[in-house]
Amino acid sequence: MATSIKKNFVFNIILTLSTYIINIFLFPYVSRTLGVENVGKIGFVTNVITYFTLFAMLGVGNVGIREIAKYREDRAKRSKVFSEIICILLILMSIVLVCYLIAIFSVPRLKENINLFIIGVPFLLSSSFLLEWLYQGMENFKFITKRSIIIRIMYALSVVLIIHSPKDYYIYFCLTTLTWVANSIINILYARKFVDFTLKGLDIKRHIKSVLSLGLFKIMTSMYTTFNILYLGFVCSDTEVGYYYTSTKLFYIILGVMTAFTSVMLPRMSYLAVQSDKTEFNNKIINSFELVFSCAMPLAIYCILFAPQIISLLAGSSFEGAILPMRIIMPLIILTSMSQIYIIQTLTPLKKDKIIMCGSCVGAVVAIIANILLVERYGAIGSALVLLCSEICCFLVSFIYSTRKHIVKFPYSKFMKNIVLCMIYMFVGYVILSLDCNTLVKLLLSVIVFLLIFTTMHLFVIKGTFINNQLKSIIKVKKYVNF
Repeated sequence: MATSIKKNFVFNIILTLSTYIINIFLFPYVSRTLGVENVGKIGFVTNVITYFTLFAMLGVGNVGIREIAKYREDRAKRSKVFSEIICILLILMSIVLVCYLIAIFSVPRLKENINLFIIGVPFLLSSSFLLEWLYQGMENFKFITKRSIIIRIMYALSVVLIIHSPKDYYIYFCLTTLTWVANSIINILYARKFVDFTLKGLDIKRHIKSVLSLGLFKIMTSMYTTFNILYLGFVCSDTEVGYYYTSTKLFYIILGVMTAFTSVMLPRMSYLAVQSDKTEFNNKIINSFELVFSCAMPLAIYCILFAPQIISLLAGSSFEGAILPMRIIMPLIILTSMSQIYIIQTLTPLKKDKIIMCGSCVGAVVAIIANILLVERYGAIGSALVLLCSEICCFLVSFIYSTRKHIVKFPYSKFMKNIVLCMIYMFVGYVILSLDCNTLVKLLLSVIVFLLIFTTMHLFVIKGTFINNQLKSIIKVKKYVNF
């Protein structure tokens, strides 16, 4: 792993862990203060806005990272690409904003929360012009980390100081929107250090195909992620949305640890693909698989075993309905992480956009059928099953194609070794659950024991691996992080 990747990975892990810690601190307060119904209401509105953002962005994010990474040593070409992508964003946002305003004033279910949706207009605009793809393409994760941590800390403090009762959910959503706006403004201002916006000699047509195909992939994927909550909100109560939103929120927080690595690797994999460095490309893929097997598996097992304790501590007793959906969703920590290896780190840099789109279409079809059959009858549990089934189908498409075309060789031996190791985690987890102690003690004890098993096994038993080498280099982290 090159030094710059190590450095960026450390920054992204710091960012992810800080987000995790802040959410652990904040979510229990918010869920208990606002209540399950208002949490569901906020979740529904947020996901409607996120869904419109998908259409405003399409595949701009991935295309932007890929193109910026190509020209990170050439400011003139980088500025040209940046300007072309911004023009595409402006066109898309103009269309989507009109559709958004028409929808919130005409669809009865959306009109119920019209004030929240109006507050969400700057949310929609700022999330589309966040420009994270520019900094990821430049591999400038230090800036992203510092900016995000400062704003999130300010956000968390503001919520605790201002939000005190269920009726404050409007203010809570305003604070959330303000966070996105602040991030966007800072990013736009700082972007001048790397690029110059210009309207001369632009050729936006060359990006349209990739933006549309990768955008279609995101839209299709949203049929079992973002659209899942939309459909649940239309056919069930805000309470069911609250249960599902809580279970997925925790899932995405944990998945973020794995995504930290994927987002760091995309620009580097794009660069290696352009350089036709197949050996280094394949080495990075193998390392990514090992990271998923070693980290995602124990995380998934932990969350499945201790789901009641986690929900009780983070959300409260009124959120018991989120326990089973959380258990259904948590295996996706493993599956989705592997999907990211195939789709984001492998097929995207190699421009296999048709295969990516095919997989997302399969997942979307399964999602539509499963939503109709399961969600109205089973509520949050049905939505969790939709997510699980759809992700499995999407993963299988990329897995089968990559295997048959010999693009990626799946490391079966490493997979089986970690399956055996997971038996130890499960046994220890059941022992801790049987202890006669309170929820907090069980969670603290289990975290410590799981970390000890992880460290011991990879340092002294499973030697000579990527994880083994990274654990040994942790003491040198200060070398890579210089705030």
